[in-house]
Amino acid sequence: MKIGKELTIYRVGEICRVLREELRDYETVVVDATEVEEIDTAGTQLLLALKKACCTRRKGLDLRLSERVKGFLSSIGVEL
Repeated sequence: MKIGKELTIYRVGEICRVLREELRDYETVVVDATEVEEIDTAGTQLLLALKKACCTRRKGLDLRLSERVKGFLSSIGVEL
């Protein structure tokens, strides 16, 4: 799934619905967040929940993160 420029509380519901379908339908979930310029804690929680869901269901996860997202996650001590 291509996320776009925003991974915030305003889009988490929409993104979550799509990711649930991908988690159900594919062996590996691909998240392209290379264009994300804005992320908040809701977006972070979504990424963490997705990682946990993939582990629980023994699915692969291919996370492609923008430098902005990597920097934000690092600043709050989150490793994906």
